Amino acid sequence: MSQTDSATKPMHIHTIWGRRPMSKLKRLVALFVPMAEIQLLEFISKHKLCHTGFWDDGFRLTIPLDNKTPQKALADLAALMEIGELHKYYEFVAYVLTDNPDEFDPDVAITA
Repeated sequence: MSQTDSATKPMHIHTIWGRRPMSKLKRLVALFVPMAEIQLLEFISKHKLCHTGFWDDGFRLTIPLDNKTPQKALADLAALMEIGELHKYYEFVAYVLTDNPDEFDPDVAITA
């Protein structure tokens, strides 16, 4: 019996995003009016993305490759984030390819 391509090829990509540097005034306003977080949650809901991690200065999104190259999947996600105006708040940091969307090994991350 031969193995299928799905068993040998990564099927998902974990993307890691960091918060862009902000001025002190913008950081202070963000404490009371979390516009970036609200936009991010709306974006995740709208595009049915899997967000599996949030921390103070970033987050992780997991997206299916859907027969795309990792570079094409990243470019598509970056374009969607730009349309959603999230590029003003977050920047791409790294990605990890995986077969299982629930598994994440930060030691094998590929940085930008």
